[in-house]
Amino acid sequence: MKVILTGASGFIGHHIAGVLCDQNIQVVALSRTKPTGLPIDFIQLDLVNPNYEKLNQIGTIDAIIHCSSIMADSSNLENYSLLYDNLKMSETVVELCKMLNIKQLINLSSIAIYPNIDGEYSENSMAKVSDNNDAIYGLSKLCAENLYDFLLGKKEKKKVVNLRISQVYGTGMRPDRTYQIMLNELKEKNTVTVFSNGIRVSNFVSVEKVAKVVLFFLTNNENTGVYNLGGENLSYQALAQKLINEHGNANSKVILVDRGVQSKFYLNTNKLSKLMGDKLNNL
Repeated sequence: MKVILTGASGFIGHHIAGVLCDQNIQVVALSRTKPTGLPIDFIQLDLVNPNYEKLNQIGTIDAIIHCSSIMADSSNLENYSLLYDNLKMSETVVELCKMLNIKQLINLSSIAIYPNIDGEYSENSMAKVSDNNDAIYGLSKLCAENLYDFLLGKKEKKKVVNLRISQVYGTGMRPDRTYQIMLNELKEKNTVTVFSNGIRVSNFVSVEKVAKVVLFFLTNNENTGVYNLGGENLSYQALAQKLINEHGNANSKVILVDRGVQSKFYLNTNKLSKLMGDKLNNL
């Protein structure tokens, strides 16, 4: 099997590439920078401004795994380029599938399409990005899902899977993510500061689990549709205690701060659990 992987030099993509290589799947990375430390092929390609001539000798490709995106952070939350550039990447993915006659697309989407307000969210829940601080990023992900379903699934009869992924943690993650901020403070000060008095709830999933679920869909390519991909629904105080249990000691302390977002967001992953069964439970 031979697959294209976008974003292979990033946090999630690098882990996915590692899992695929372990299964002797040939990986062709399409990105602006070359991934390091992995036995994969590399074609330098800017997905926002692609030069398709570079792909003339790529050969037969069985699937595309698309995990490249412009991520939201404090500097671009209201920047329209966050929407435009991510949609341009989606256009490139569509064209690649058509040009190379690729039968399967696994798209890494995001729970940012759901409102970040109290509630439990399944794949059938309303996707209201305007109630999320990452609204423009969430909109880019929601638009991409619909473009793939329409242009590739409906029009081209290709197999399309959209994985709505929760907050991902693991080795190599961005330093500004909640999990890593807490872990860094614990290592440096033996404390974990938790805002909103720790009552905020979100879903956290390991990058290893994400990579293995992607492998499942790749090797069970008859499956299509939208799936929530998450791990544990945890209050931020419970997350802090989990980190202390794993990396702290008897003197580690949680510091609660009475300000910040207090939403209790629960991700429902029953659809994926029903599909994968024990395979998911064992990840």
